[in-house]
Amino acid sequence: MKSAREILDAPIRKAARGELLLELLSEEIPARMQRRAIEEFAGLVRDKLAVAEIPAQTLRGYVTPRRLTLIADGIPGQQPDRSEERRGPRVGAPHSGEPGTHIPEACVYVGVDGPRRHRMCQAVMV
Repeated sequence: MKSAREILDAPIRKAARGELLLELLSEEIPARMQRRAIEEFAGLVRDKLAVAEIPAQTLRGYVTPRRLTLIADGIPGQQPDRSEERRGPRVGAPHSGEPGTHIPEACVYVGVDGPRRHRMCQAVMV
């Protein structure tokens, strides 16, 4: 058994890489469509993972008449840190309607919708 000092002094290891399993169940997929279906599914997942900065070391696809399965190996333990700056409307910018309506317009711009946008607008109006 290691002592507390040995554990604290040990070098920090990189986060372990994991795997992702995606399985879609469906009605029967015709034999002539199976190969194309798994190729397109794998391509779509590969593209979405790349956009999210989650690279997979390998991506394997399997198909049966009733399911499409993808296994992505080597998924990193965490995404890389990133910084994003978004600017809202300038102070004194014209806006539509009553005072405070620039907040909902800015929320739409950055993708905040539904109850969260309502709460933000209520907080500003008070």
